[in-house]
Amino acid sequence: MLSVALTACGERPKPAIEYRYVSDLPDEKLVKDCDTSERDPVNNGALSDELSLTREQRDGCASQVKGIKAWRAGAVGRAKLK
Repeated sequence: MLSVALTACGERPKPAIEYRYVSDLPDEKLVKDCDTSERDPVNNGALSDELSLTREQRDGCASQVKGIKAWRAGAVGRAKLK
């Protein structure tokens, strides 16, 4: 055991290089498909309903994009900590 310790004294330690793949993905709720269902409006009431549905779909997708942007901003901060 002593011989092993003495032979190691003359050698310079080599730096250890470690490669890591870090997977940092957004929450599943931020990458769901947007609702794109359509109905053919047959009267003014149906047209109004379709407009409301379209606005809800738009708002849902806009919220999803906003969430992904917030996640990306947080990912930059998380990467700096490592």
